[in-house]
Amino acid sequence: MPSTSHSNPEHAAQHRRDLVFAALAAGFLLLLWALAFLPGETSRADVLTPFVLGIAAMFLFWTPLSRHFEFQENAAMFALTAAMFVIYSLARRVGPDDGWALSFAWLGLPDDRFVVPYASRIVVLGALCTAPLWWENMQGWTRSLLGGAVLLLVLAAISFRLLASFYKVGPVEQLDPTPLPHLGMQIVEYFCLALLCNAAAAHPNVRRWALRALPILLLVLWARLQFFSPAPLDPDGVDAGGEAE
Repeated sequence: MPSTSHSNPEHAAQHRRDLVFAALAAGFLLLLWALAFLPGETSRADVLTPFVLGIAAMFLFWTPLSRHFEFQENAAMFALTAAMFVIYSLARRVGPDDGWALSFAWLGLPDDRFVVPYASRIVVLGALCTAPLWWENMQGWTRSLLGGAVLLLVLAAISFRLLASFYKVGPVEQLDPTPLPHLGMQIVEYFCLALLCNAAAAHPNVRRWALRALPILLLVLWARLQFFSPAPLDPDGVDAGGEAE
């Protein structure tokens, strides 16, 4: 009995702490969704994808199927991460054109500056702020994503090394390493986003409300892109009115 009396307050405190961190993670995700509302260059696929995901989310999270996602943390993390990847791809296009930037002189790019988008700053800060929760509750889906990210970085580095050694490109006969920083930055950003989704889905109450709200957020975002934004570009760089960019 003494152990039970001491464990209950500890469990309640842990529950409250997890709720705070999960709600904080959900707040960062909502901030990314709001950032995707700002003007940015979009294509027809960017406009259509939130609509399709929103309809699918209604079927999954507003029907009896939602019970499976509410009790299966891994399934909820996967669904939330998949939807947020699409939202993040839109939010990442919203500037800035200049400002805080990274330099990769060790790659032979001393004069190049890689500006960090607002969305990138949000996900990295959010992952750091919610670290105590996702560190203790990292599930199989997030671990698999981490393994895939590391493997992608390794394959990219090996591929670049092989190409630079055997194929001479350009007037200086040197392979341009510029794509590597872009790839590395996006891998870090999207994995931090996955950690945020992990944290938001780690608490049952936050998980339930996040999944219920997801269809609404996706469809509202689609409406914003469809009816209250400039005509999207097609793959050839021509807008819906037929004018070339």
